[in-house]
Amino acid sequence: MTPFVAYDVKKGVGTITLNRPDRFNALGPTLAHQLKEVLLNNFAFLKYPKKKFSAPIPSEPRCLIIRANPVFSKKQNAAICIAGGDLKELAHLKKRDALKYVRDFAQICLWLEKLPIPVITVVEGTCIGGGVELFLAGDIRICTKNSTFHFRQLEIGLPTGYGSTQRMLKLFGHSRTQFLLYTSSHVTSETSIEIGLSHFLCADQKILKKTLEFQTQRLMDLSWEAWYCQKRFINMANKNYSHNDIMWETKEFAKVWLNNKHKSFVLPYFEKKKN
Repeated sequence: MTPFVAYDVKKGVGTITLNRPDRFNALGPTLAHQLKEVLLNNFAFLKYPKKKFSAPIPSEPRCLIIRANPVFSKKQNAAICIAGGDLKELAHLKKRDALKYVRDFAQICLWLEKLPIPVITVVEGTCIGGGVELFLAGDIRICTKNSTFHFRQLEIGLPTGYGSTQRMLKLFGHSRTQFLLYTSSHVTSETSIEIGLSHFLCADQKILKKTLEFQTQRLMDLSWEAWYCQKRFINMANKNYSHNDIMWETKEFAKVWLNNKHKSFVLPYFEKKKN
């Protein structure tokens, strides 16, 4: 299988990069599988969840960045960071497979929230649907000026997956979550800062690089014990959802899989493969 998820560590900072240009980094079972493998193979905290860690592991990074290589779309005349779900893959999923796919990404987002190190998610360009949901799982969220966020889920006949309704209610509150999802909102980079979707906005690639260097170094200079404790405090204080809530949400997602509206979007891909 061609690797579409790259991982490297430099100066204590781990970077996971999604790179599937032919699909505009769209999220499907293939990327879910590869992303889970990268996380499990490189972070003992996830591989041994029952073990208590009282200090950082020397061989592991002190900070993690998750990003995608943007791909220019002539049709959209814009750089695409993550083009939502991978319709070419999703078109062939049965209900059971759809449940596994959405639960894999829900688990990935939960892992990012629980990792005992800072997780920085980065968007450069247009980010759609599930891509926004993955972005929201970061502790610190950074976007570039040309970034936009499109909550497209209902437009293609699906609710949010990945347990993200629970996460959005925690981050934005009830009213704003209603607005973002019910209106399939397009959010500009400037608005994303105003509503707390993003924490930092970078004017260009040069400033993004400097911001990442500065923020990762600043975070690594802090006491690991104090930072991890603070992360747990914040997560506990906002714990208005549980693992069971998220699994329920993914189950309901699978129930509406391939309803007529969603089927109209994936049918062209299904017919293409069939022929």
